[in-house]
Amino acid sequence: MHAIFAALGGAVLIQQFALIYEALRWIGVAYLLFLAWEGWQTQAETSPGRADLRRTAGPLFLRGFLSNVFNVSLH
Repeated sequence: MHAIFAALGGAVLIQQFALIYEALRWIGVAYLLFLAWEGWQTQAETSPGRADLRRTAGPLFLRGFLSNVFNVSLH
């Protein structure tokens, strides 16, 4: 995802406009806080040995995808 974004010129936009970088960074912070809150609130068993992966594979993939998208760093 990051490679596609960079190839399309997104990295240049982020470097030139600090506001875009800050917005993405704070969206990522909010998403991580949401995941933490959701983890504290759930009563469902999520350990790998007991989770029903047929029902949870889609949401787990989406969580991983969004975590990857909002993991922005400009080193």
